[in-house]
This record gives sequence, C-alpha cells and structure tokens, in this order.
Amino acid sequence: MDNWLVYGLLTLSFLLLWHPQKETHRHWLWVLCGATLVALVMGKLSWLALICLGGFYGVLIATKRASGWYAVLGKLVVAVMFVMFGAHLLPGFERWDIVESQYLKPDSGVFSFSFSLDKTIAAILLIGTYLNTQVQSWKRVLTVVSSVTLILLCTLFPLMYGLGFIRWQPEFLVPWLSLTLLFMWKQLLVTCVAEEAFFRGFMQPWLSSLGPEKWGKVIGLLATSGLFALAHAGGGSKLILASFIAGMGYGIAYWWSQRWEAAVLVHWLVNVLHFMLFSYPFYQAQ
Repeated sequence: MDNWLVYGLLTLSFLLLWHPQKETHRHWLWVLCGATLVALVMGKLSWLALICLGGFYGVLIATKRASGWYAVLGKLVVAVMFVMFGAHLLPGFERWDIVESQYLKPDSGVFSFSFSLDKTIAAILLIGTYLNTQVQSWKRVLTVVSSVTLILLCTLFPLMYGLGFIRWQPEFLVPWLSLTLLFMWKQLLVTCVAEEAFFRGFMQPWLSSLGPEKWGKVIGLLATSGLFALAHAGGGSKLILASFIAGMGYGIAYWWSQRWEAAVLVHWLVNVLHFMLFSYPFYQAQ
C-alpha cells in the first residue's frame, strides 16, 4: 500500500506539470516534496538519497540561470547526475519490483520490471525545473505522433523481426489485465517520460546548438540517437541497433513538433505495441 501512495503522489506531481493554470501548475513541487517525504518516512529512500536529489535540484536551478561556460559545465553535471540516477548508481533508493524473472509468453525471454524512485524523481525535477511544458498545440503533437509511430511500425518492427529479435505473438494478457495496466503506467511514468525528457528534451536541443547552424539539428539527432543506443548496450547488438533506429524516430518526432512530449508518446506507443503484439522483451526459443 505504501508503494501505491508514493507513486500515486509522484503521478499527480507529474500530471500537474502540464496543468494549464500557472497557479495550479506550480503545485507540482509541493506534491513531489510530499511524495519524497512519504518515501523517506516509509523507508523507501534514505537521507543520503535525499541529499543527492537536493543537490541535483540545486544544479538544475543554477544551470538554468547560468550563461557561457558556466552553463556548459552545469549541463555536463546535470547529464552525469541524471545518468547516475537512471542507472541506479546512487545509493539509498528502494525499487518496487512488480515482476521478477518470469516468462510472459511462449518463446519469449525472461521478463522483469519494477518502479524506481531515483529515475522517476530525477525526471520530474528535470521537467519541472528546466523544461518547458506549455504545449501550444496538442493537435500538432498528436499528428506528428501518429505519423512517426506509423513509420516505426513499418520499419523498426519488420527489421527486428527479420533479425530474429522478435516474433509475432499477439496476446493482450487479459488474464493479467492488472499487470498490463501496471506495465503501461510504469512505461509512461518511469521509462518514457524520464528517457525522453533527458534525451530529447535536454540533450538533443543542447547538442544541436553546439553544431553549425546548417547541420546542427542533424548532428543533434544523430548524436542523441547514438547515446540512446549506448544506454541500451547491455541488451546486445540487436537491441543497440533497435534502440538507435527507435531513437531516430523519437528524435524526429521532437524535431517535427518541437515538443519533447511527442517523443514521449511515440516511445510509449512503440513499447506498448511491442509488449502486446510481439514476443517480449525478445524472442527466445524454448
């Protein structure tokens, strides 16, 4: 029950980031503080973890206000700290394990998933402090999301099927409906929002600005997709290739819409479709 309370508050803080009324929007930080306090009292994170989060928040604020080389240094520190949160390298954070080493479908590899406080809280801090969440036209965002998702369905999935990484196994997991809903929630809150806020919301615009004006966006797209692929290196060469192609799609969604939220939605749809329609997380003959 305590995990439900903590992640329920984190979800509320996350949703408040997009509230159209500024007065209500500003409450995201108070709700996040409440979730963090509850997690601290319930032993889900330690005082050392709280200090790390406070330091990250301070660096974000300083970087937002800095200019010149101070801004570059601040962005480097933000990037390193976020990667450490995302890779669970900092101590004092407890995970909420939902599935541990199970086979969900025939001829699929071992599947595990969990909620992680470090990655989730760091992402909310990054979004609330550094990124713009005032979307001017959701219609444009959704149009781009539909187009890029269709492109990836026609390119990424056939390629991965041809390489033997996935197999067609449509199963909507009705007997495990609660598990499916938890997976969709986790993918949105922990995986897609966190990764796209960092890679497309933070890294891609920064790397694009470092290149020449004519080719800056292309360089930013390729560099960010490469970094995204390297973040999945633990899954082997096929996953690296899949992640690079997917990262290109997510980066294009950001480029076309100029909204990192478009990349979040494409990423989420791709992961959910993979989960429901194909062997997950990968094909493995049994």
